[in-house]
Amino acid sequence: MNKSTLPLLVLGLVAAAPVAAQQPAQPAQPAQPAQPAQPGAAIAAGTVVKHDKGSEVGTVVRVEGDILIVKTDKYEVPIPRTSVTPYQGALLFALTREELNAAVEKQNADRDAAIKPGAAVLGAAGQTAGTIEAADAETVTLKLASGKSVRLPRTAVGLGQAGLVTSLTAAQLEAAAAAPAAQ
Repeated sequence: MNKSTLPLLVLGLVAAAPVAAQQPAQPAQPAQPAQPAQPGAAIAAGTVVKHDKGSEVGTVVRVEGDILIVKTDKYEVPIPRTSVTPYQGALLFALTREELNAAVEKQNADRDAAIKPGAAVLGAAGQTAGTIEAADAETVTLKLASGKSVRLPRTAVGLGQAGLVTSLTAAQLEAAAAAPAAQ
């Protein structure tokens, strides 16, 4: 089973508006619409995420501030808290599991196509972190401004609107390049 955690910005396409819950009409009282997830709403690991038509999308495996890490049958995917709506003990989401998995796979394919020697990679602050010196199926080697090289897991590089990005700063990459290699 392929597991991947994607950088947040590459999942902008799944950061859809919260799903409106569809409640069955009650004869004695009108249906009440679900409220969007509030920043302080209690969402914890183990909460089930469902498509608004009822099919299961995945399960929250952890919460990182306003980001929910949702495990589908294939991937761990960061989802903004604002993209879900609490409803009857679950969280409703606009995409089905298949749609979410397909979005992750497309983003991975687009990222992989962009990862090639000479391509610039931006750091967390938007500055150029380095250029790709080499890449294989599991790692990417960046040539830094100092001339040093650092090897990162391929999943540490994502594709954003401005091109390839990493969540690390240039200073963090320089520190990693200066650290002695693990034996």
